[in-house]
Amino acid sequence: MSGNTISSLDLVSDGIPRTLMIPPSCAVVLAAGTVESTRLALDSLGVGSTTFGTSRAGNLMAHLRSNITVRIKRTALGLPAGAPADLETTAFLVRGKSGGRQFHFQISAAATGGINPEKNMWEQIPDVEFQDHIRAIQDPNWITIVLRGIGEMVGNPNLSPDPAASWIDLSSEVDEVGRRRAYVNLVKNQSDTQLWFDMDTAAFQLAAALAGQPANIEYWNGQINAWQQNPPPVDPQTGGFWRDRLGSTHHEAGTLYAGSPGSSVSDTNGKFHGITNGYAAGPAVFPSLGSANPSLTALSLARRSADWQLVAQPGSQPQMLRFGAVLETLGGYGLYFYIKEQFTNFKLWLEWRETHTGDNSGVFIRTPGPGAANALQAAVDQGHEIQIDDIGAPDGANIHRTGAIYALQAPTSFPIKPLGLWNTYLIEANGPLIKVSLNGTPINSYTSSRQPTGYFALQAHDFPSRIQFRNLQVKKLP
Repeated sequence: MSGNTISSLDLVSDGIPRTLMIPPSCAVVLAAGTVESTRLALDSLGVGSTTFGTSRAGNLMAHLRSNITVRIKRTALGLPAGAPADLETTAFLVRGKSGGRQFHFQISAAATGGINPEKNMWEQIPDVEFQDHIRAIQDPNWITIVLRGIGEMVGNPNLSPDPAASWIDLSSEVDEVGRRRAYVNLVKNQSDTQLWFDMDTAAFQLAAALAGQPANIEYWNGQINAWQQNPPPVDPQTGGFWRDRLGSTHHEAGTLYAGSPGSSVSDTNGKFHGITNGYAAGPAVFPSLGSANPSLTALSLARRSADWQLVAQPGSQPQMLRFGAVLETLGGYGLYFYIKEQFTNFKLWLEWRETHTGDNSGVFIRTPGPGAANALQAAVDQGHEIQIDDIGAPDGANIHRTGAIYALQAPTSFPIKPLGLWNTYLIEANGPLIKVSLNGTPINSYTSSRQPTGYFALQAHDFPSRIQFRNLQVKKLP
């Protein structure tokens, strides 16, 4: 670190220590999984609490998982008795809640014998040459069903982690290059215990409902191919043999959780608070986990961090909130740069709306980007802002009003829609000529002498301004 900027990476390659210098404009992303990313953050970046005498990150979560196996008579499921002519495998998803938290069942069923229809299902798909063998081992009377329950573990997002809760810190053990390893403390609290009990109970109830009558169902009792007529009891604290050990689902999450400064480790783009160019990607940034596999959410957040970067004015706390496909400004002054690529000649189309008179924002084009020295002022001085402000603050001048190329040229008209309705901007840049249309009406045409290429950015201007954006589309021109 050089001040609050990551300036180099120390690494070992083929047993040889090396140092890779990092320019200030380069972002460093920790994406090594929750445990190892947290270890790097604690060991090298100073992230974590020192309340307990060592760096520690709380809010560690994993999934609560059960695998309850039953078999149900074919006739109870509306299937004819006797060996079927075709292969039969299926999978299904059922969602549930307990105490306001999520769980779900991944239900896999197969006509083949044994106790693992999920394994059968995945193995049958590619191995078409073994169809005759698979048909031969199908059970003529029963369908084996596994209800895999996945439950949401509660988090504890606190910068001073509870020593009795779940967390990661640095152990006294070191790795092969002398750095301290991670120590993981993963425990379920009473709320987790209750959810797990409710999930298992619901699984047995669902299985019984599928069977219709007790005579149509048998329950696997944990022994090889051993079935019994009555469901095994669910212990309120420990459940039963069908539970996986806590943490064995490999869905660790939450220790570098995102949120507001002072109450979280990273911001909503995955950037560490107080570090100018350090980011985390993956489930480590989740404030909560839910019950779904976290991979798609983690990939979406990682893509968001890679495509956009929020640069804040010093002492300010702007945010760009996301509600599905809608972006909304919040807080103080900053620019939300689209950093995936720069654009020269293009057509940019987007929708925006305001909810209060005087809400202020803008669409920046051809800016130097977040890596420039004094990036916010550079965007104003070298880029172009297409203004959003129906009163033209601070002086009411048209050159500062909606449709203006801010401080350079006023619009010719203001065909703006009433508050709360969506407006459209079409911004065309071709060589030095920049044209703006508002709600289908051309309102500005300006010949610029400023830089001909650069990044897009959306402006968060102030509190309480709240401007929403959606449906950003761009087409490159020759």
